[in-house]
Amino acid sequence: MPYLFPELEFEEMAEAATKQSTVHRAKSLGAYCTDSQVTDFLVWWAIRKPGDVVLDPNFGGGVFLRSAAKRLRQIGGDAKQGVYGVELDPVVHGEISALLRREFGIASGHLPVSDFFDLSPGAIPKADAVVGNPPFIRYQLFSGAAREKALARAAEEGLRLSSMASSWMPFLVHGIRFLKTCGRLAMVVPFEIGHAAYARPLLEHLAKLN
Repeated sequence: MPYLFPELEFEEMAEAATKQSTVHRAKSLGAYCTDSQVTDFLVWWAIRKPGDVVLDPNFGGGVFLRSAAKRLRQIGGDAKQGVYGVELDPVVHGEISALLRREFGIASGHLPVSDFFDLSPGAIPKADAVVGNPPFIRYQLFSGAAREKALARAAEEGLRLSSMASSWMPFLVHGIRFLKTCGRLAMVVPFEIGHAAYARPLLEHLAKLN
């Protein structure tokens, strides 16, 4: 029987793990924490059947994956089979994947350490729900090869993003490619999605998918 971390204990351990990757490095990767009440609500909406598969493409401190695993257990599902996640930072990945494996038995093969933009659909089984908090790197710092790779992934979906686009925009577009038909996307996005002119192509792209 897996060891069940109390909610606060898990969050404290996850926070300690992410701090091992310095604050500067975490911010450079666009990492921001999400409260467990937010993650619980989003996965409650996104995961609806015991057999659902869920993916967090930027799992960081693991709060979305833990909420997803709890949700699957509550509705009679199997977190070992249905939970997948990707994380770029090897230090954070090692600590958080160990916690998730200990509590829920999630196999390391379900939690690759990788740049999400390096993965193509098929590298991970398509999901019923893609959840998470994408990296937030402002366009001024979102540059070079990383930017070119991200924008190329968006272009593969026919979406040409503005030079003002921050990292979270191509991340959402690429995440959609990992959804099954009629899958659900439940991700934290900045307020600017509702008013920034450069976000309009993304909104139009999302609207076409409904």
